[in-house]
Amino acid sequence: MQRFGQHDRTSLYIPWFDLFMAVLLVLFLGVGLVTDFLFYRTVRRFVATSELPFFPSANVLPRISLRAPELITAPPTTVPHASPNPTVDATMVGSSVSPLDRPMTVLVMGIDRRQGEKGPWRTDTMILVRVDPVAKKAAMISIPRDLYVLIPDYGRGAHFERINTANVYGDLFDYPGGGPALAKRTIYRNFGIQVDRYVIVDFDGFRKLIDMIGGIEVDVPRKIVDTQYPTEDYGYTTVRFEAGLQHMDGERALQYARTRKSTSDFDRAKRQQQVMMAVRDKVLSLDILPSLTPRNVLNMINTLGTSVQTDLTLEEILALAQVGQEIRAEDISQVIIDANYVIPRTINEAEVLVPRWERIRQLLTTALGEDVVEPVAPIPTVPPPTPTPDADALRQAMLAEQARVALLDATGQSPQGLQGIVAAMVGEGLNVVVIEPVDPQVYTANQLLVYAEKPATVAWLQEAYGIADTAVQQALGTRTDVDVALVLVSPPAGNGE
Repeated sequence: MQRFGQHDRTSLYIPWFDLFMAVLLVLFLGVGLVTDFLFYRTVRRFVATSELPFFPSANVLPRISLRAPELITAPPTTVPHASPNPTVDATMVGSSVSPLDRPMTVLVMGIDRRQGEKGPWRTDTMILVRVDPVAKKAAMISIPRDLYVLIPDYGRGAHFERINTANVYGDLFDYPGGGPALAKRTIYRNFGIQVDRYVIVDFDGFRKLIDMIGGIEVDVPRKIVDTQYPTEDYGYTTVRFEAGLQHMDGERALQYARTRKSTSDFDRAKRQQQVMMAVRDKVLSLDILPSLTPRNVLNMINTLGTSVQTDLTLEEILALAQVGQEIRAEDISQVIIDANYVIPRTINEAEVLVPRWERIRQLLTTALGEDVVEPVAPIPTVPPPTPTPDADALRQAMLAEQARVALLDATGQSPQGLQGIVAAMVGEGLNVVVIEPVDPQVYTANQLLVYAEKPATVAWLQEAYGIADTAVQQALGTRTDVDVALVLVSPPAGNGE
């Protein structure tokens, strides 16, 4: 079965080397929030199939484009010979490419592919990017990887699962178009948003792309300390970020976009969008034409390897870039499906995020418009978790104690994210009477401080928030305004590595 990096989904050929160089220029100077992830595939295909004076030639392959929901193939395209004396003429761009005359939605997916691993892989980052050439606007919508959605039938029947598994099932069971096609169809089935194209990038490609543009400038809003940042050898290390504007190379930008132990998946989604906007700003500031020599182009190709996969054609990338350079930063909407739009639940022993569909669709309709978010067939109700008799008895005992609970917040959540956490706690029946911020550097794991005899509440909180017996501190009588204090470092659901 084909794995990531081996799918031969697209091939579109532009005959002139000078237009080829102009294409790269426009890509870098255009819609940076999309095109920084895209140029490798189309460039490699162009280089491999064009008879240029600088590159080897090869036979022309059929053009294959993935258009949801089916795979469409077209007959081979003839490739004219390159000019014997190529020159760069950026004015050819406007006359050689059909402008984008309709909105386009691209699903950007990030995978955690490590050295020596075999796919398929979950898409732990999923961002919908929509570009509107008429309104000169764009939008980014981050979808939580643990969102519990209906995966359409891929040969084994439709079923509920985390949304980040759609790519896995599509590749694993040879769905037409593979994992990306099933991910597109899953988005449409649940959100009512038609996805036109996809881009997949792995961590290595992310690092290299950032380094290729000389790094980015990022304004970190608050100090971050993550003592459990995962390493390539499946261990952990500590990463720190001070608040303020700072330069980040590829590795540092990846750490910033990926860390979550000191915050949450929702905050991580915000950081990922912040990084994408920083990439866009950097690309727009570059004057790269003098550096686009054939040798440098080959170096870029060799550097990226198979880290990026897309079904966008070169024509579409160029058309997106032409529109992108006309879109102002303030006209790019940044949307996060966060704690206000989900309900944390344990289903089949897995921590998932059950969508609040009415809220989500209102959010998307506001961001994209009623004509974009189509009505979808009713989605079966996700059954609530069935508690065991012991768990149900413990919950009832916890409710009967009516303990006064203090939340000592060490998550670093935004006010909106913290509201979601408190709402979830109240929804579980906890009587939250005090909310206090604490220094995240002091705590490395969730803890309980017990001020009064409330054994059922303590046991329930231990189970719900993964608190070990050694992390329960008895402090009876030392505080009278609350009975139990929960020191929360990691929210309990939707944030697993």
